[in-house]
Amino acid sequence: MDKPTQQLGHLAWCLLAALQLAKQNGKAQTPMNQHLFIMQWLANAQKQKRFPKSVAIDT
Repeated sequence: MDKPTQQLGHLAWCLLAALQLAKQNGKAQTPMNQHLFIMQWLANAQKQKRFPKSVAIDT
């Protein structure tokens, strides 16, 4: 497995873990709330440069 694929897998795993925690805390109960949570989480991760550019390319 190449490194970008591993990095993308790590990003996806972190997102799914964060989403599950949000669901458990009652912050992402509906599909719309889940979508909004995911979009905000991705925006924050990009802004905070939490993942390498290979998986968070600026467009």
